[in-house]
Amino acid sequence: MKISTGQFFRNSINQMQQQQAKVAQLQAQLGSGSQLVNPSDNPSKSASINRLTSAIERQDVFARNLNAVETRLSTEEVALRSVSDIMRRVNQLTISAASDTLTAVDRRIVAAEITGLRDELFNLSNTQDSFGNYIFAGSQSSEPAFVKDAYDRVQYNGDYSEVEVNVTDNRKMVINTIGTRAFSQVDRDGGSAIFGSSFTSADTGSQQPSGWVVNNVQLVSGAAVAGFTSLVDDDYPTLNTVSDNPAVTSSSFSSQVVADGVEAGEKSLEMTTTASLDNYGVIRGPVVTAGEARSLSVGDKVTLNFKANGGGDQVDVMAYLLNARTGEMQAVVNQTLSADDDGDWQSVEISVEKYGDYKVVFVGGAYDADGDGSVNTSVQLGDVSITRPGEAQKADYFQVLDDLLYDLNTNNGSGIRERLGEVSQLVDASTVALSMTAGRASTIVSQKLILEDAQVRLSVLLSGEKDLDYASAVTELSKEAMALEALQSSFAKISQLTLFDYIR
Repeated sequence: MKISTGQFFRNSINQMQQQQAKVAQLQAQLGSGSQLVNPSDNPSKSASINRLTSAIERQDVFARNLNAVETRLSTEEVALRSVSDIMRRVNQLTISAASDTLTAVDRRIVAAEITGLRDELFNLSNTQDSFGNYIFAGSQSSEPAFVKDAYDRVQYNGDYSEVEVNVTDNRKMVINTIGTRAFSQVDRDGGSAIFGSSFTSADTGSQQPSGWVVNNVQLVSGAAVAGFTSLVDDDYPTLNTVSDNPAVTSSSFSSQVVADGVEAGEKSLEMTTTASLDNYGVIRGPVVTAGEARSLSVGDKVTLNFKANGGGDQVDVMAYLLNARTGEMQAVVNQTLSADDDGDWQSVEISVEKYGDYKVVFVGGAYDADGDGSVNTSVQLGDVSITRPGEAQKADYFQVLDDLLYDLNTNNGSGIRERLGEVSQLVDASTVALSMTAGRASTIVSQKLILEDAQVRLSVLLSGEKDLDYASAVTELSKEAMALEALQSSFAKISQLTLFDYIR
């Protein structure tokens, strides 16, 4: 085969350029530490590197999320652990206060301590994380989770949204405990219950009146009272109040007697008022107010049974709930009995429109329709009961504590014992909330370990695709450099050979 001088030179130059490119590529790899200097060097490997880099970046995001969640859950766990400890103390105090051996003073001392614990619970309910977010407020974390109204009642101010963050490509975790779960509601029994110390009919065997206040006569309009007589159940002389006042001329007059000490299950309470009016008018009497208040919720119904006889005159009956804390009248019910009513048992039902601690007030009045100048009103009260919807009612966390404090301060032993079961529910709920938060914190630790393993595995794969094997690269560079040097040396010698060297 004949090879021309020009072809020889071209082939030699191409070979040297290719060898120089190999050496340059190896030098660039050694300088960057990467197998790929440009993506075009190996598009398939470049795509693999990009995928692995993106996966590692996602794992880094997940790691930051997990660290943030761990910090938040740590704050939440500390708060809930304190709540749990406080509620155990409240439970201990409630158990001791439920004993009938404690006096009213003793119970007020217990109430003072529980008041301090309640305030601390309120502070814990508005715990903030390191960024100033209220951790129990749901997604409304910029505002306090719980607030107090004008009557110092605590209400939930957050929403019911669960905040989630991604911890893996396929898994999300809830990072918050909603306030109404951390400070949960409790169940209150449905069905019927006697309203505190109630008036009862003889066949019920329920508790007789104790601590009820009876306002015997009140002039409502139009007349001065020339004289009146009030009698509270003539079978109980110690309760009798007989008054004769022929010269009462004020626009309003009332007298009081406290129905107390009546033995249980014997008979109902009967009051009679006789008034002589010097002109046409209206009197109301008696006005009966429950001595004890009870916590009532929306949907509860209070039923009061009574007999009333106006002695031939029309009888007007009014019943309502009196908020023991605010003095607000709520759910006023009026009922009119005709003049010829024979005094059969009647009932009046009061529907509770909003939560509160209420006393029942009953007013029996007569209207001197015939204008004869006298009214004889006889009212007999039977049992008073609460009817709650069939399913259990809910009482808010702080509502239970407020009810407990009210019962302690009013020395209401039966109410304290009723609160005891509810406080026990709060203790259990606090323990459950703490356990759930601790469980999430434990899951975070496990997930961090899994994430660290994934990061190591992806880093190894990325290193295998991207990082340069320096030992192999240096060896390869030496080999290619030697080959280039040999090519250049042989070219230099051969390129100087000509035909004239052989012509003598």
